[in-house]
This record gives sequence, structure tokens and C-alpha cells, in this order.
Amino acid sequence: DRTRQDPYFLYAISNAGSMCSLLAYPLIVERFIGLRTQTLVWSVGFVALAILLLACGILVWRTQSTAGSTPLTRLPDRQVTWQQRLLWLALAFVPSSWMLAVTTHLTTNIAPMPLLWILPLGIYLLTFILVFARRQLLPHHWIQYAFPAVVLVLFGSSVFAGQWNLLALHTVAFFVGAMFCHGALAARRPHVDNLTEFYLWMSAGGALGGILNAIIAPMIFPLQLEYGIVIAVACGLHAITVVDLKPKPFFLVLCAGVFCVVGLVYTLPITKSYIAVAAVMLALPLLLGLQLLRWRIAFTAILLGVSSLVAFDAGPTYEVLARARSFYGSHLVVVDRPRLDPQNGAIFPRYRRLLHGTTQHGCQSLSPERACEPLLYYHPSGPLGDCFRALAQDDVQQQTVAAIGLGTGAMACYQNNQRHFVFFEIDPVVQRIATTDFTYLTDCGKGAEVRLGDGRLQVQQLPDHSCTAIVLDAFSSDAVPTHLLTREAIAIYLQKLTADGLLIFHVSNRYLDLPAVLATTADDAGLVALHANSIATSLAEQEAQFRQGIAPATYVVMARQSEHLRKLDSLPRWTRLQSTGQRVWTDDYSNIWQALRLSNQ
Repeated sequence: DRTRQDPYFLYAISNAGSMCSLLAYPLIVERFIGLRTQTLVWSVGFVALAILLLACGILVWRTQSTAGSTPLTRLPDRQVTWQQRLLWLALAFVPSSWMLAVTTHLTTNIAPMPLLWILPLGIYLLTFILVFARRQLLPHHWIQYAFPAVVLVLFGSSVFAGQWNLLALHTVAFFVGAMFCHGALAARRPHVDNLTEFYLWMSAGGALGGILNAIIAPMIFPLQLEYGIVIAVACGLHAITVVDLKPKPFFLVLCAGVFCVVGLVYTLPITKSYIAVAAVMLALPLLLGLQLLRWRIAFTAILLGVSSLVAFDAGPTYEVLARARSFYGSHLVVVDRPRLDPQNGAIFPRYRRLLHGTTQHGCQSLSPERACEPLLYYHPSGPLGDCFRALAQDDVQQQTVAAIGLGTGAMACYQNNQRHFVFFEIDPVVQRIATTDFTYLTDCGKGAEVRLGDGRLQVQQLPDHSCTAIVLDAFSSDAVPTHLLTREAIAIYLQKLTADGLLIFHVSNRYLDLPAVLATTADDAGLVALHANSIATSLAEQEAQFRQGIAPATYVVMARQSEHLRKLDSLPRWTRLQSTGQRVWTDDYSNIWQALRLSNQ
């Protein structure tokens, strides 16, 4: 019957199940079920799976025994060649690598938002569902026409207008690219006799994509070059697999209209040059012609070169001083380009900065007079300055401050003869940057210690009651280390603090309402918590802060008794945190969805 002859639609069904699981996990499972219960359920599930697989094996063995032992012979036209195997491998490899690359790009350079990784992974699964379904909602020849045009719009927006930060465009380009590769894979599926081998090569391709992006690329590329490379490889596969591509006039007219929109909407407002608009309108159709006609290999080479140049360009605002990459991400050390104030003609103050995508982890003034002034979220005029002034004592008692998260080392400027800092940093690349590209540790905080490792584990090794304050500064990006905010983590911190010690949390985050989480945690631990931010109240104040290298910052401070927060409580910007009744985070339970800000203010 039809199912026996072409069972590949089952792959669409299995990926639909994966899609349901992907959506259910953060929305349902993680919100209501703890890790211990999840572990138990998964263990039972794996045992059940093993039993079912064993039963299937026994059933197949019995069926073969009943039918006889006639060996299976493959017809000549069903033999699989190595060329087919390698093509299966490549067509599965590209979408897997592209998915990981676009996820890193979106969550680093566009919107460092928790749970954003669900979008590319969901698109990846959706393309499998669509191409292996019995009814094709999007015919493959449509995708063949659309793929080069979408890729050109993506690269055109970045090269001519510097607009890599287009969330919709990146996701649409990935959808079309994955549809093309998976559609070509589905179109080349073999006879059912070779089904197992087909799935094996397809799985191997997906695994190779993960290995490249997660292991190989961070070791050999100083920045995220794999994103542009994998798109160029996809264009090469388009050139190899699509032999006769004759675009219809309607498609060409549609592409011309899209290119005009790209030129007018994205290029003109930024470059303010009609010459640049004309370049977009002429260059993009020319490159599209190269891809649609017989010069598609040349198009792929051009695209590969352009993607590399775009990746190395830091834009008109910054000049790159150093690049570094590790398992934890890509880091840029940049310096502001000289700019003149249009009002008085003076040169704007310039700073050296540490960037991780759109997240700025610290900066230092190029002016020698301000070299030991902590900037951005650590400025003395901000909440952190309030905290250290509150810690100041009249006696000569030695203070020890443990800080989880190093950044540029700006916090070391608060070290003095009375106060000693111990920094804990998990990324060795960040430690190297802080000691070689910035001078906070060497010139301003001489004697400050830096220890590599997980902050919570490192703090746990400190002597009990030895810290006057513990500062946690690891919550600015999309990947929030939730194990630093749990009930068990708070208990460890309290064990290491003196009786009147302070817990200081830097929780500046565009997408997570971490003060609400900490309010519940403080209430659960019987602590008193205060909250403050340094957000400018007017445009003029915001501009003044920007020129001085000051960034808005949000802090939460906890103590055992209200008396220990008396100095902070007397300041106008510090307010009491009240628990909202949310479920407290523990090592067994955390709910990022609960803390997500649905609107970025």
C-alpha cells in the first residue's frame, strides 16, 4: 500500500512531536515540574523506550523467521552511490549549522533575550514537517526561486546599510534556506529498502553541523565567521542541485520591487545618499542574475568574501583593538572613533569598551585623569557607589569583597587599604582581556585576586564569615546563570558573609525582571532587600550620562537585618522590595518564563 511504499511521512509526524515537546517544555514542564521529578520521568521513559525497542526487534526477528531465510537482494537501480551519500550529508549539515549560527547571532548581536533560541529550533523542525508531509504546502520549485533572492536581501541589508540587526529578515532567510536544503533532501530520498541508511547519513549531517558550531568554530575562528560560511555553502549546494532554473518574468519583477524597498527603506535613512541606493538597486539584481544563471559558483565565492568582510567590520562607531572567542562567546575590545560635538565642535570623550554582541561588559576612559574611574554600571554616582560608601567604616577593620563576574575589572577601583577584592570569573578569555587590554586591575586595584571557575563553587571554598560583601555581576546577557539565584545559593552566600555583611546583585537586564525573583528569594530566606536604579529621568540627563561613560544600572541589596541597610535606606532612590508571591527558585526549580519582560522598555 501507499504507507509501505513511502513511509517518509512518518518523519514529518515525529518532528511534529518534537515541535510539541519544544513548546511544552518552557511553557508547561519547566513552569510546574521540578528537576527531580523530570529526572524520574525521563528515567522511566528511557526504560520504556528500551523495552519497546527490544519488543520491536523480537517482532521483526519472528516475522523474518516465519517468512523464511531468503536473503534480501537489492535491484541495481536501488543501489546507493557515494555521491548520493555525500549529498545527503551536506544537505543535512547546512541547516543544522545554520540553525546554531543564526541562534548565536540573534541572541548575541540582536536581542540577548532568554528563550529566543526556541524560534530557530522551531523553524528547523517546521521545515522537516513541511518537506516530508504527504501534501506539499510550499512547492520545492518556489523555494528554489526564493532562496537566492532572500539571501541577497539579507546580505544587501548588512553590506549597504549595516542592518544585520533585523530579526525577521534573519529568521525568514533561515526558514527559506532550511526549506531548500531539507526539500532537496526529501526530493532525493531513496527507495524504502535504503531508508535506514538515508536516516543514518541525514543524522550524521545534523551531528556534524553541531560539532562544527559548538566545538570546531570557537577554536579556529576569532569571531562568528561560520554564519556567513554556512550560507555561502548553502548557495553552493543550490548551484549543484538546481540544474535548470529559468525564472519567470513575474518573479524578476517581484525581486526588483523588493530590492527597491531595501534600498529606500534601509539604505537611504542611514547613508543619506541616493548613490548608495542606486548601488543597492543595481548590485543586488546583478548578483541575483549570477545566482539564477550559470555563474552560481562565482556568486557563492563573492558571498563568502562579503560575509567575511562584514563579520570583521565593527561599524562606523568603533575601531576594533582585539578579538577573542571561547566556549562562552565572542568578545570584542573596541575604542570609540573620534567624533565632533555638532553643538560646540569639541571632541566627544572616548572610551575603550568590552563588547559581547550588543551587551557591553565594561569600558575605560582614554583620558589618563579618569583611567581609575569605574564607568558604566559601576560608577560612584550610581547604586554600586552607594553600596561601597555604606560599607565604609571608621575603624581599620579589614574588609573582603567577593565578586562573581570580572568584566573589565572596573569594580577593583573600589579597592583600598581597608578593602580587598577577590574576583571569580568562569571565562579565561575575559580574565586575559581584563589584564591585557584594560588597566583597572594593574593600575587601580593592585593586589586584587582573580580566580577562575564557577562563581558559586568558588565562593563555597571561602572561609565562613570572611566576606563583608558578595557582589554578583553575571546577569546582563541572555544566558542567566540561575544557579546563582536559588535558595541553596543564598544559603551558601550567607554562610560566607559576616553578621552585618551585604549581598549585592547587579541585575541590569533588558529582558528579565530579576528584582521580582530576588524579592521572593529574600522573603524566603528571611532577609531584608532594597532595590535601586540609576535610569535618567530626562533626555538631557541621559545625554550627559552617555558622554561621561555612565550607563543606567539596577541593583538589589540584601542583609540579615534592616539596621545593616540603614545608610542605603535613607537614600531616595533605594526602595524596599516586596515579594510578589511567586514560587521561589531552587536548585530543583527555576522559571525563566516567569521573569521574562514581554515588553522591552
